[in-house]
Amino acid sequence: MKRTVCVLLACAVLALAGCGSDDSGTNKSAKNVNDVFSSSQNDSSAESSSASDAVSTTTKASESSNVDVNSKAYKEVDTDLSQMSSTMAYAEASNMLSEPDKYKGKIVKAKGVFAVSNDNGNTYFACMLTDAAACCSQPIEFVLSDTSRKYPADYPEIDSEITVVGVFGTYNEGANQYCRLSDAQLL
Repeated sequence: MKRTVCVLLACAVLALAGCGSDDSGTNKSAKNVNDVFSSSQNDSSAESSSASDAVSTTTKASESSNVDVNSKAYKEVDTDLSQMSSTMAYAEASNMLSEPDKYKGKIVKAKGVFAVSNDNGNTYFACMLTDAAACCSQPIEFVLSDTSRKYPADYPEIDSEITVVGVFGTYNEGANQYCRLSDAQLL
């Protein structure tokens, strides 16, 4: 009986520790990518070991065999966050942001909420992933392959559910490195 109570208490502590309190720097009401990008960069480096041990649906297929060069349609996906539970997708996205070299060049598919941020004259688009408690968010920034699409006319409504697939990579702005899906498609 004591063992069961101890296990239940340990689970409760872990569940509460996963998202932290309001003073953790996470803005629980964040609606745009900037609100979450800054806190996510800090949060991703402090993720628990359970996030780094999250099961990946990564396959060993090469990028060139997964992309139809003529139509830019992705035949296979290396990491499919859209098929994972919300907690697993959030944990795997955290892994991607904290260890981007492991995912560079991989085809990633994600399902979440569409978000937009405008900063210094640039517009950023993201698929926001939340954990099961909906207290923590992780943005997956993306750039569509179809550069003729104009925002807002050719994009989904903010806060609508989207599925996006693209090639994972990094880029630098100033002294900061960011992750995103390039050559992305909205499905």
